Amino acid sequence: MATTPGFAELPLYRKLAIGGAVLLFIDLFLPWLSISVEDLDISASANAWDSGLGTLIGILLIVLIAWEVLRLTGNAPEFGMKHDLVTAVLAGVIALLTLFLFFDVLGDTGIGAWLGLILLIVMGYVAYLAFAAAGGREAIDETRVRAPDTGTATAPPPVAEPEVAAPAAAPAAEPQMEAPVTAPEPPAYPAPPVADPFAESPFTDPAARPETPAAEPPASSPYAAPEAPATESTPEQRPDDPPRDQPPAV
Repeated sequence: MATTPGFAELPLYRKLAIGGAVLLFIDLFLPWLSISVEDLDISASANAWDSGLGTLIGILLIVLIAWEVLRLTGNAPEFGMKHDLVTAVLAGVIALLTLFLFFDVLGDTGIGAWLGLILLIVMGYVAYLAFAAAGGREAIDETRVRAPDTGTATAPPPVAEPEVAAPAAAPAAEPQMEAPVTAPEPPAYPAPPVADPFAESPFTDPAARPETPAAEPPASSPYAAPEAPATESTPEQRPDDPPRDQPPAV
């Protein structure tokens, strides 16, 4: 069985929350507004409960005291947020509304307003310590994503994606002049061989074929080299014949 800490074991801000809330609740019954007219010997006063703002402060003080008692007994309900953060919110709102009420009666201020000014400073200090004990801004961020008892979870805020700059548009291409359309050239085919009209064939008569004239010798040119004189051939000399260049013997 879980044990709950006693009042003496509570942290300072929780003790101040309970004690300050009780004292401020009692202070609301004291005169916050005091008016006196000396010439007519008339005086009048009013407490904080006579105004709507004072009544709202009294209701919030009752809620804060009940909340701290539930925490002290271990019966505080879960709201999807830390208990210290609830205490900080209640104490902060009470301190702010009490400050507005003080300025509302400023000028004809009674004893209750001056005591209330001191107690609102205490409540503001309680709100600061409770907020720090809850974890500060991290407690607020955790509350946004923490699921309450009903089972409905709060979706985390969407992460904004960095915007991607659009690519620069490419420069427009200059129009190109179209080349004139020319007809394709026909493919070159080899020329057929020319048939010899005088070629022998079984249908032509060889005797009827004209004779090809003999080629004439080329005409002599004055620049042509002179032809060598023809030499007479001598009969072959036999070995027993006498030499032809020697004279015959006498």
